[in-house]
Amino acid sequence: TFGETGRRDMNRRTFAGGLGAACGTLAADGVGPTLAAGAGQEMIQLADCGMPAEDAQHERTLMQWPANKAVHGRNELAKLQRSMSLIANTIARFEPVAVMADARLHPVVREQLQGKVELWPIATDDLWSRDSGPTVVKTLDGRRAVAHITFNGWGNKQAHTNDGQIADRVARHLGIEVFNNGLVGEAGGVEQDGAGTLI
Repeated sequence: TFGETGRRDMNRRTFAGGLGAACGTLAADGVGPTLAAGAGQEMIQLADCGMPAEDAQHERTLMQWPANKAVHGRNELAKLQRSMSLIANTIARFEPVAVMADARLHPVVREQLQGKVELWPIATDDLWSRDSGPTVVKTLDGRRAVAHITFNGWGNKQAHTNDGQIADRVARHLGIEVFNNGLVGEAGGVEQDGAGTLI
């Protein structure tokens, strides 16, 4: 279906079809969407990709620094930032953590984060990385790609100028390919078990 903007909005059919392609469930014969390869690499066949289960081992926790006063107001934003730094610092005791924030904010953000926490120069509006962040799929040989669900601020209910670009910017930061399947929504709406069940 197409919304007022002419972009395809998510419904059950377009969601299952689009994300199914991204997760490798459309084409058992290996024929299907592909991504441009990096230098010296062959093309990634998304039909050969899978999405790991949510409880699978991961490299790091990825967080977004809340920064947009229009979303939370000055006082609430300061409280959220203190909470986010506490969460990031706590997680960093057990595994790597990367916090995304506009590079211009890094000096202020760094004051609140322990040295082990990475800062990535990716501008953000709000903190909901599960919704606006990338959906990462992997090939059998371990190469990654982003199966992109375009974040639209929960149906344009809040500002998302930066958050709507998080997935693309993370992919660029990591040097991995993006498969834009045309779906609009939030990645946090996807529940799956890594074995082919998708809700």
